[in-house]
Amino acid sequence: MQAYMVAEPWNTRAIQGNLGVGFTFAQGKDVWLGHPDRVLGVMQSFIDENPKTYYSLVKAMVEACQYCSKPENRSEVAALLTERSFTGAKPKTGPIDKFTRPGIVGEYNYGGFDEIDRTFSSEDTTIFYDIPANLPQIPGNHSTFCGSLRVFG
Repeated sequence: MQAYMVAEPWNTRAIQGNLGVGFTFAQGKDVWLGHPDRVLGVMQSFIDENPKTYYSLVKAMVEACQYCSKPENRSEVAALLTERSFTGAKPKTGPIDKFTRPGIVGEYNYGGFDEIDRTFSSEDTTIFYDIPANLPQIPGNHSTFCGSLRVFG
């Protein structure tokens, strides 16, 4: 295999967990700064048939994203994501969040094969809810993307 595209923690695991067999050419934010990373999509029929369930689901997602967005909660989130019910990315040795922490906390190592440390700190590595100050704050900027989601489903 010469290349692959994958979300965290799998790229960090390739860099740190498998004897340094991988490196990151570009993160999603390097290609599209502020891009939406995950989307909750439901059919209109689900909303019509289950309005209370839909409302509760969206409310829970927003509350969870707000919690995950707070810097003081990110280490906890990184540790929780190692559980088998989420990623199952528990390392055999080292800190429990060895593979999940970089993408959640924002201490991302691009890796490489030359022993040079390419770790960068960035608050926009994973955006859960709050838009970091370094990103454009454009009201309604999401409308084009949301329209595309609706069309291409």
